[in-house]
Amino acid sequence: MHVFSSHFALGNNVFFFTFHLDQFPQIVNLKVAGRNVSITWLPAFKGECRDWYLIYHRKVISGVNTGLWDVVNVSQYNATNYKLQLQCYRKYEITVTTQSVNGETPLNQSKLWKVETEAGKYSQTQ
Repeated sequence: MHVFSSHFALGNNVFFFTFHLDQFPQIVNLKVAGRNVSITWLPAFKGECRDWYLIYHRKVISGVNTGLWDVVNVSQYNATNYKLQLQCYRKYEITVTTQSVNGETPLNQSKLWKVETEAGKYSQTQ
């Protein structure tokens, strides 16, 4: 089983968290229709209350590093899908993390998916 650690500081205290792979939300479907991208994911491990999910998306810019992340907070209880409205004819990377009282699952450990609006194509990157 894969385990990832994260931490944050609050005043003079440092808090450490351990995340298991089953605590990450897993994207299972992306559907592109025009500039809309519908995302469906499996929820994170159910042994703990989750406050909300965060959907990260950024443009993929050819010949340059990818753009900055934009984030959408999905605070609906038990949410497992969301529709993004993005720009037409652009390539994006998308991932989902979860936030709880224990912190956020690490963005750099989440699987990225690539989509191209209008083209209706998607692929998962490792």
